[in-house]
This record gives sequence, C-alpha cells and structure tokens, in this order.
Amino acid sequence: MRIFKSVTLFTFSALLSVPAVRGSAPVLPPIDRDTIVGVWEGLLVEFPAVLEHIEINKTGDSYAAQIVVPSGVCGILRLVSSEITDAGIKLHFHNISEEGMMDLYLQGTGEATLEFGVMDASLSSDGFHPPGKDKVRLVKGAWARQLADTSKRAEECIHKQQSRK
Repeated sequence: MRIFKSVTLFTFSALLSVPAVRGSAPVLPPIDRDTIVGVWEGLLVEFPAVLEHIEINKTGDSYAAQIVVPSGVCGILRLVSSEITDAGIKLHFHNISEEGMMDLYLQGTGEATLEFGVMDASLSSDGFHPPGKDKVRLVKGAWARQLADTSKRAEECIHKQQSRK
C-alpha cells in the first residue's frame, strides 16, 4: 500500500511539474465522456466541512455522496442529467437518501486523462439559481481518505521535532 501511495504522489507531483506550452501549468485535455468516468473527490471547507465524493460510471447509475465533517451525516444523490462539452460540465444529482437534502447542481470546467483529472466547479442546491458561492475543486481519485493518515503523520513529525529539544 505504501508503494501505491508513493507512486500516486510521485505521479501527481510529476503531472503538476510538467511545463506547459503556455506557462508552467500542466496541459491536460478537457474532460469528455470517457475521462469523466471514475471517482472524484473534493472538500467544501466552510464550517462544517463537506466531503463531495462522486462516482461516475460508464454504464449504469452514477452517484454522489455528501458527507458533513465531523458529524458523518451522509446524503446520497443519483446523477439524473449531464452535459459535457468543451465549454464545460453540468451535472444534476437528485437526492435519493432519507437525509432530506436538496438536489445538487454542479457546473464547471475541468481537464482529465483516464487516470488523472481536476474539475473546478460551483455548486447549487436548486436549478433556478446559477451555481456560485459554493466552489469546489474535485480531483480524480479517492484522495481524501489519505488525509487522515497524512494528518497523523504531520502530528508525528512535530512531536519528533519537539523531542529533539
């Protein structure tokens, strides 16, 4: 597992450090119907924080889970419509859980390959108001589960440094 994490972090670092034709950011193709397939995660970092976990499947239903941190309240939504063009991405998820959440409308842009991607989006809970104030950066892959281990490692590093005094 440690090797996988190292390879993942190395690949992520390498993609971020590849010089682009226009500037220093990596150049990835716009998200399309093939490259949007997979797991995407992002955090809304207001209080309380919300983890957005989206699973887009090539066939069958696709879902989003919104989990409030630290309470663990989890709403499940099913993708009911999507529009993916060179100009951007629009996804509409309908609440199917008992949590009483509203629908989720995601609108944004993104770039991706089959293995890696980044989507910058605005969120809205109804179809009448344009997405706006709630912004999220979704990264392809289930990266958020590594945050707990990383936080623990940071704490260990600090304690190790303090013990050297």
